[in-house]
Amino acid sequence: MRTPHYSEAEIIAAGKKLTSSHGRNATPIEIQKELGGKGKFSRIRDIWDGYQADKTAGLSAEIILPDESHTRILTAVLAMQSATEGIVADEIARMTEQSIRHSAVLIADFENREAELKQKIQEMEEEISYLYECLDELETQSELSVTVSKTTIEGPVHEQTSSLGERKTDHKTVSNCISRNQCHNRPRPISNRKVRQVPAKPKRSPGNR
Repeated sequence: MRTPHYSEAEIIAAGKKLTSSHGRNATPIEIQKELGGKGKFSRIRDIWDGYQADKTAGLSAEIILPDESHTRILTAVLAMQSATEGIVADEIARMTEQSIRHSAVLIADFENREAELKQKIQEMEEEISYLYECLDELETQSELSVTVSKTTIEGPVHEQTSSLGERKTDHKTVSNCISRNQCHNRPRPISNRKVRQVPAKPKRSPGNR
């Protein structure tokens, strides 16, 4: 095995010298130049890096904090922990209260809307019931009118040859009978909704036929 040009002590001494003169840690390249460019670079680097690591470990091991510093550090950590927990708790409470208020508003809106829809459904049911009753009455009136017409046409001959005044009286009696049962005399539902009525068609003049 070939003997190295410089020993570990010489390499470390050269590094210390350069560190002192430059005011910073010397690099392995600078140490190799300081030694005249001789020696294996990888060996110089490993020796110098190992020395720096041992030096740092020694400094760390030598640092001993006093008991007062430990107490202050512990107090600061506990205060920071307490403050953080308080901030988190306040934020959780604020978000919870906001969520509860929002939910209450949504529930109130839903209940109001539900009540409105129930009222509309009830009004529509009353309106439908009213229209069905009107339809039944109209059908009854139509049947009554057909029955009266048949009675007038199919009656005895002396009734058909009765005077014009008597026939007018019969028609007036039938008209009064129908008008008493007309749909518009029935009271409207509580909803007060108006049923759309189709206007009667105007009678056509005999000259326009």
